[in-house]
Amino acid sequence: MVEIKTIHIQGNSFIGILLKLPKNMIYMITSTRCILAGEQFDINYFNRVKKQSRIVLVEDCDDFEDLLTSRVVKISDAAKALGVQEGMSGEAALVILNENQQ
Repeated sequence: MVEIKTIHIQGNSFIGILLKLPKNMIYMITSTRCILAGEQFDINYFNRVKKQSRIVLVEDCDDFEDLLTSRVVKISDAAKALGVQEGMSGEAALVILNENQQ
């Protein structure tokens, strides 16, 4: 099952996506410019593909609020180039990536 909701952060709109799998739930927050998710994803994949994506992974995510408040632990090269750093909150990373037009 998939649940989708709108999430507003500092005047920006994002899409919250919850994938309910048989034994796991995967949360992510996305926009047309970036993706914030938990460590279920492989950051190396996103760095290898031809069209690199702005991906940020956080350490804990049991719900959407966790994605926003948890510490960033892995960052795609495209997100690093725009100023996202390990240790910042997921929310801070989203704002940086969504506001940058590059």
